[in-house]
Amino acid sequence: MLKSIFVFTFILYLLFDANVKSQTDLVVLKEGITVKLDRDRSQIIFSDAVVASIETGEWESPSENTEVKFDDEIIGTWRKINAGDDGWFKDDSLVNSYVYFQYKSDKEDIALLEGMGNSMVYVNGSPRSGNPYQAKDTYESWEPRFDYSLIPVKLQKGINEFLFECNRGVLKVKIHPGKGGLIFNEKDLTIPDILLNETVDTYGAVPIINATENSYKNLFIKTWYEGSAPEYYPISKINPLSIFKTPFYIKLPVQQNTGKIEINIELIDKKQSKEEVLSSLNIELNVVSKNDTHKETFISKMDGSVQYYAVNPPESINDKPALFLSLHGAGVEAINQAHAYGRKNWGYIVAPTNRRPYGYNWENWGRLDGLEVLNISKKKFNIDESRVYLTGHSMGGHGTWHLGINYPDQFAAMGPSAGWISIWAYRIRSLSMSDSSEVKNMLTRSSKHSDTYAFTTNLEPNGIYIIHGEVDDNVPPEQARSMVDNLSKFHKDYIYYEQPGAGHWWDNSDEPGADCVDWAPMFDFFAHHSVSGKDRIKTIDFVTANPAISSKNYWIEIVNQIEQQKLSRIKIRLEYGNRKFVGTTDNIETLAIDASMLSKGKTISMELDNQLISEINIPDNERIYLRKRNGKWGLSDESGKQNKYPARCGNIREALNHNVVFVYGTHGNKEENKWAFEKARYDAERIWYQGNGSIEIIKDDEFDQAKYKDRNVILFGNSETNSAWNKLLKGSPVQVDDEKITVGNKVYEGDDYVCLMIRPRADSEFSSVGVVSGTGIEGMRLANFAQYHHPYLSFPDVVIYNSDIKNSDEQGVKLTGYFGNDWSLEKGEFVSQ
Repeated sequence: MLKSIFVFTFILYLLFDANVKSQTDLVVLKEGITVKLDRDRSQIIFSDAVVASIETGEWESPSENTEVKFDDEIIGTWRKINAGDDGWFKDDSLVNSYVYFQYKSDKEDIALLEGMGNSMVYVNGSPRSGNPYQAKDTYESWEPRFDYSLIPVKLQKGINEFLFECNRGVLKVKIHPGKGGLIFNEKDLTIPDILLNETVDTYGAVPIINATENSYKNLFIKTWYEGSAPEYYPISKINPLSIFKTPFYIKLPVQQNTGKIEINIELIDKKQSKEEVLSSLNIELNVVSKNDTHKETFISKMDGSVQYYAVNPPESINDKPALFLSLHGAGVEAINQAHAYGRKNWGYIVAPTNRRPYGYNWENWGRLDGLEVLNISKKKFNIDESRVYLTGHSMGGHGTWHLGINYPDQFAAMGPSAGWISIWAYRIRSLSMSDSSEVKNMLTRSSKHSDTYAFTTNLEPNGIYIIHGEVDDNVPPEQARSMVDNLSKFHKDYIYYEQPGAGHWWDNSDEPGADCVDWAPMFDFFAHHSVSGKDRIKTIDFVTANPAISSKNYWIEIVNQIEQQKLSRIKIRLEYGNRKFVGTTDNIETLAIDASMLSKGKTISMELDNQLISEINIPDNERIYLRKRNGKWGLSDESGKQNKYPARCGNIREALNHNVVFVYGTHGNKEENKWAFEKARYDAERIWYQGNGSIEIIKDDEFDQAKYKDRNVILFGNSETNSAWNKLLKGSPVQVDDEKITVGNKVYEGDDYVCLMIRPRADSEFSSVGVVSGTGIEGMRLANFAQYHHPYLSFPDVVIYNSDIKNSDEQGVKLTGYFGNDWSLEKGEFVSQ
């Protein structure tokens, strides 16, 4: 049977009579049909009978009682379903199910599609982002809102088909016809609070909906306040029928009164000395005291987007302040997380966003968001770096474990509350991280960094205070107890507190702050812990699975692995009086030691894996590199940046960093060009919805290496359909052409092959090139099965599969693995069949 992972779908049919209402009126769909399919969460590259039929062009419109078959086996039957008076479909079967309906339009038109509860939707066969987190129509003023998903779609004259995927047991669909033009979506603003009596020079962001079939280039966001001079933020391109969340400047005079102020925003086209206004909006900003809990914004280095973090400042500070980095739970806004604490008198509480209330589970972009905010806060608030603490609740409790195990030298102590341990243990129990299949082992290896239990020894120097409610039915206390059992085998500095009779969220005291996060004994525990300077640390035990995620711990760095993205470990001690490092290693090819704690002028020695290296001079930069060749350690120069190193060492997920730009091919046939644009648009939409992203999308002929210097690039198409390919990947040992993929001397022939890949960008020391490619239109469409941007999925450096993927990972994947540390095939590790 075809398998399905992470796709929870249902299908709904409705033939809407266009004569009932004027086709400028809002349409709410209220009746249809649904089918429920089984899913198999063990599949990394998912497929099922319905999605496969769409992507392979075999789709036939269903009707009530139509059977869904695979290999002549009936796997589901359509049945009728009706919405309530409020327009919501609510049914237990609307999980792991599919939805299809038709809408009849009396003319070609542009509409805004507002789906709620769905994970994605095909509109006349084209994939568009969904809105899985909206399950109601109205919100309290303090709640995070998910009513911002307004997708511009083209309606053809006559019957239009919509195929929805849903995963949360509910669905509501609105169609807003006749919505052409460029539209600001004010429901998804990212804006700061304005601090009283301080100069304002910061950023906001707003989505622009392009509800036209035209591209717009070189526009500007114009902002101004009362009589102040306007500011102009450039927008290089807005693609047709798409959404782009653009930054804008907020530069204001000093505000001397608290309350609300209004700024003006216009989208303009500058034509010589004339400005044409294409859209306009007024937004309110809150002016607050710097002593109030508030929001601040910044430009993310990941994608150039505007993100915010929340600050709960201390009441008074006599010394350099401490920092408490607090990670929120699923469905929680960072500003509400910060409000859950009473003010401290010795440090700042700072809450990053995870990019959205659900975001990335504090992994991948969520983890990087936490690190960006950590570094910004240290500098902005002049933090005492020996007093930095990490805490969080629920999903944020997991984030506390995840950031803690990867960056133990950054935090003095940590306090996870009601936290689940890993996604594999909490949500996806059917997917083993050590599956018996060679293909599955290789596919899951790139997600090893999510296996929290494998890295807990990194926490041995850290104080840990674990909190959980005894009767928590959201995250069962067994999650915390399992970690306590793990820690008890080696850790000497942890406390586990389980609140009797408490559930997931609890607050028993009358003090400000919620006890389940603002737990006084935990903060007392923090007060007794500090980060040691690296010159005081004499023993390190450090484990990593991916140096791109975590490579350093105090004065040791794992630069290269022998087997990539498997566990690597070093246990090492400094015999200070002997000027000698002694240690053992596992799965490490190259490591670096920062010897700045030792005086220069005298030599030092190393003993690694019982191999002694003597008479080592400390270089001017105080970094000593060692490399293992043929089982023997020796001194080495720093590896060239053309090789893999922590700033650029794969896997495919890493292609989304460094202000990535999506480049779609325009040199294929009509179908191939259409796929390339729609795939780039869909992936960018998903990243906007899930991660508050702002991905720039351009044509291949618009790509200029100098203009996009040092930015990651993802190419959509192959060497013949995407003209940027030969600019960036001419020397790649993997080439994707029409009808074939060449991997060294091996050739895969056919038009149904898919290639996902990451390669170093040759004209940059740290940026990469990602590939989402196919050998023909069939292969290109099959690329939609591999969600490389998923919140908790990763893939190796290269994955090649064909139409057999409709059956399973094991049958479909023909080659997958990692390039060598020199990015070669010859020194890489691959599984093929």
